[in-house]
Amino acid sequence: AWACAAMTMVAQNAHPEKGVGFFEPEVTMWVYEEDVEDGKLTEAINKTHQNPKYLPGVDLGENVVANPDLVSSVKDADVIIFCAPYQYVRGICKQ
Repeated sequence: AWACAAMTMVAQNAHPEKGVGFFEPEVTMWVYEEDVEDGKLTEAINKTHQNPKYLPGVDLGENVVANPDLVSSVKDADVIIFCAPYQYVRGICKQ
């Protein structure tokens, strides 16, 4: 839920009409792929712009794109924001 809350703030600041104006408008969010009621978690986020498992009912932003592949999520990124439980950070960074 913390990562989704952070993503909401990032998406608002990067939004082309509502944001500060100097970020890329599309924000990629790496999501650990899980099965949810209607399929894959990334598919649900990309379709509804909400995370039905960890922060249901909260709009993440229409400019958020969920991606299950970590390497392609951070490719060519100027800024990377980590929101992960500390016990997983080392493994994530090794990828």
